Amino acid sequence: VVEELFAVNTLGATGVVRAALPHLDGGVAVVLSAILADAPTAGMADYSAAKAALSAWLTVARREHRRSTRIVDVRPPHLDTDLASHALAGEPPRLPEPLPAADVVDAVLRAIGDDKATEVVWDRRDGLVVR
Repeated sequence: VVEELFAVNTLGATGVVRAALPHLDGGVAVVLSAILADAPTAGMADYSAAKAALSAWLTVARREHRRSTRIVDVRPPHLDTDLASHALAGEPPRLPEPLPAADVVDAVLRAIGDDKATEVVWDRRDGLVVR
């Protein structure tokens, strides 16, 4: 299971970004990692680690390509998708009330429009924050 999670959530995403970077000169790459990159959750160790690895890779790629492409790491909380009901192994963990995916779309559009934005993160007090 861990190999599949890393293949999809880390290697797949980094491979797509790596392939796109030569074609994005002056553009923006927006990549969805997860709040789990910053706040790993019990019962989701492998998924949390895969998202943390992706977020770390995006941080370094952002530095390496800072003159040519802006890379935005989007780290939302649990969204209103069916992820919680489809565990790859065992029982799915109990997750908090999901955030509407449309809220993340709105935050991503704000980030794209902000020439300095590099992250969309969840703040318990302020909700989704573009920074």
